[in-house]
Amino acid sequence: MDYLPIMNKSINYTQPLSREQILRPQEKAKNSTFLLFTYPEAGKNKYELNEESVVIGRSEGNIIIPSNTISRSHAKVLFSNGEYYIEDMNSTNGIYVNSMKVKRCVLRDGDTFQVGEADFVFVEEHNTLI
Repeated sequence: MDYLPIMNKSINYTQPLSREQILRPQEKAKNSTFLLFTYPEAGKNKYELNEESVVIGRSEGNIIIPSNTISRSHAKVLFSNGEYYIEDMNSTNGIYVNSMKVKRCVLRDGDTFQVGEADFVFVEEHNTLI
């Protein structure tokens, strides 16, 4: 039988877990993943990553940045096999992750990337209890 230590005033003793304590479902953790980004005309912005893929572009996509340094559909952030990736969509100027030009790359918490003149930070927060 499992025992749960319980403090009662100044007396320290153990008592068996009740059936409800044993069968109670575990609290679920909710992860929050988002992009923080800035570009000259719009200042600071935040975009929650709730979809399986998010397109960043000048005139097409989920995040629209009206700049001629950004292609119509420039880059895609996608969730696959439990990880987030960024992928260049054959843009003219490419994408840079942590100052390195890449075609496709896994994103980790705190990674920075540039799409044209827009600067992004990938943020992945864990274990926020529901």
